[in-house]
Amino acid sequence: MPGWLLAEYASAATTFPLDIDLWHRRLAYHHLAGVRTLLDKKLVTEMHLDSKSAPDPICKPRLAGKMHSNPFPLSQWHATRPVELVHSDVHQVPYASFSGFRYWVTFIDNYSIHRFVLPIKAKSDFFEAFKQFKAYAENQSNLKSGTCRTHVNPNVLAALLSIMGLKYIMPSPI
Repeated sequence: MPGWLLAEYASAATTFPLDIDLWHRRLAYHHLAGVRTLLDKKLVTEMHLDSKSAPDPICKPRLAGKMHSNPFPLSQWHATRPVELVHSDVHQVPYASFSGFRYWVTFIDNYSIHRFVLPIKAKSDFFEAFKQFKAYAENQSNLKSGTCRTHVNPNVLAALLSIMGLKYIMPSPI
């Protein structure tokens, strides 16, 4: 199919009026003056306006990107030695690796900000990954782990960590 035909279909497939705001959103919130230049100088094939309505003066994604606030309050407590406080989370990846890993477990030492990442195949493998990390971190630092802060199922995790002699802290709500 020729490129010009695809461009026509892309313009025709929308239920929204083709106005400057729609092109602003389609072009990843490119600044309006730049979008107008693309239109006026016909720098993009088949880019046209069906509506001459004025653009919304407030671009919410732009404002959100410029905000300088923290997502949650800063903690008043910080570790005074390595592996005293470790932050952990499980992240799903969109596609399984060739080895079948669908998740990454991250461990971040609060004291050194050193990051560790371990691949796992299922969320249920978190505790095994944690035990691997704990053994490695304690071996490297010659110190015992103290506290773990994570978003993993708190009921199961608290019980498992207490068996290992570790304290569990619920993370701040996001």
